[in-house]
Amino acid sequence: MSRLALVVALVALIALLAAPLVLSSFTVSLLNYIGVYALVAIGLALLTGVAGIVSFGQAAFVGVAAYATAWLTRDQRLFARGSASFSLSS
Repeated sequence: MSRLALVVALVALIALLAAPLVLSSFTVSLLNYIGVYALVAIGLALLTGVAGIVSFGQAAFVGVAAYATAWLTRDQRLFARGSASFSLSS
């Protein structure tokens, strides 16, 4: 890695860590959703594009995580941040 790329990565990491202190909770939640969907899209692109296989297992994990988040948010009165961290761990 070049020195410039290392500095840019370090600045981006510091900005990412400071975001919850500066931005509103809606913006942080929106950025969380964008990040999660980007991870799902990257995983699906790797499986279908590079490996050439269709992964129903990945869709099942994403679906279970979505239902767990909805259940924890609605029925258990957990905030979206707590339920999203639970869903990411499942």
